[in-house]
Amino acid sequence: MIDGAERVLADLDAERSVLGACLLRATAFDDVRDDLGAEDFYRAAHRMLFTAIGYLRGKAIAPDFVTVRDRLQQTGELDDCGGISYIARLIDGVPRSTNVRHYAGIVRRFALLRAIAAGGQRAIAAAYEPDADPETLLNTVQADALSVAARTAEDARLLSTSELFDGFLERLSDIEAGDLRVGVPSGLTELDLLLSGLPVGLTLLAARTSVGKTALALHFAQHAAVAAGPVAFFSLEMDRAEICDRVIAATARINSKALQSARGLAPADWRRVSAALAKLEPSPVFWHLGPATLATIRAKARRLKTTANGLALIVVDYLQLVELPTRGRNDTRDQELGRLARALRALGKELGAAVVVLCQLNREPDNRAGGTPRLSDLRESGSLEQDADVVLLLHRPNQHDKQEPRDKLVVHVAKARQGPTGKATVRYIDASLSFEDWDLGAHAASDRSLFEDPTR
Repeated sequence: MIDGAERVLADLDAERSVLGACLLRATAFDDVRDDLGAEDFYRAAHRMLFTAIGYLRGKAIAPDFVTVRDRLQQTGELDDCGGISYIARLIDGVPRSTNVRHYAGIVRRFALLRAIAAGGQRAIAAAYEPDADPETLLNTVQADALSVAARTAEDARLLSTSELFDGFLERLSDIEAGDLRVGVPSGLTELDLLLSGLPVGLTLLAARTSVGKTALALHFAQHAAVAAGPVAFFSLEMDRAEICDRVIAATARINSKALQSARGLAPADWRRVSAALAKLEPSPVFWHLGPATLATIRAKARRLKTTANGLALIVVDYLQLVELPTRGRNDTRDQELGRLARALRALGKELGAAVVVLCQLNREPDNRAGGTPRLSDLRESGSLEQDADVVLLLHRPNQHDKQEPRDKLVVHVAKARQGPTGKATVRYIDASLSFEDWDLGAHAASDRSLFEDPTR
């Protein structure tokens, strides 16, 4: 750090040592090129010199006093870099060229500190703006912090093939032994066999109204909280009472309508409600109830991952209700929803979480024989199906064919980026808004709770 009238976050001696080492030994630049960029140097002259050295190495020309001088003359930057005398002093002032990685580490450390400080200064300036919005500002601050954090990772260097496969067999063995999770378990055996769990990224859960989207999303959330880790559930339409009634009815396996009115509940039902509450209260599902912007979802999900020491699943109910802070002048609704889907997928990738987003289907299935949904039925689909990693389309055959069982629900895996498509049949118990495997004899007991730990 420089003291005196000018106090900045930089070590100019380290910057000069990196440059001097690169001029003395051509391969020194190769030693640091993956960890250091021209933008990491504080002094503009040093950025120009490092760029010139990189250009020469790219042309298979050894950078030295003469070649760098000539390159800077070509670009008209020689005088801005201090002239011939400054380049000569760089060469004379290097303690040891073999220590170039150490010098580069110092330069990079200060570059990261400057980035952190700049982000803080931007946040302070934005906070004093008359129309400052706390949620938007918080989202910006978090994004800046994550951007700096990403720069600390070794992501600039290309991996060799041997490095690519490093640890592959160990990971495969861990998956086989059950010590490593592939996706977030859905709690439905046949669906998990198809998907290997809900993947990190974006899963669209789509259906016509009153088919069971929200009930299934709640099932996913509560099962994932037990099997995988913390869950963030954004309910943009339902209030606290509605969510409570649904979750408790599903857990206690009692009639949701009776629960809403508190009439017709037998003493045994009250005991089941009490047992359900005792089971639910420690569950690591965290709830946002009411309208939300994309910035709100991002900010709260990022915060939860930090405070809860992890985040397995994010559920958004539902896509068409998410508010966008700005709209492009020529944006259509399709394009808006496409932007939302891409942003939510990126959030899942960033946080290492599965993201399940509910969305509506248009009326086409109602006009189709059998009512089986298709990808093209996604309302205002635009590029939704392209951006999703998985698309699940729900279908209740009984609504179109009364010969089908009333409690049968088919989950069509219409798209799976990393696996096969297909369908899973599950039992939807309409009265309690709960789900279980269709083949109970093979997979589950009839009184199994939604939130039973699958490892027990």
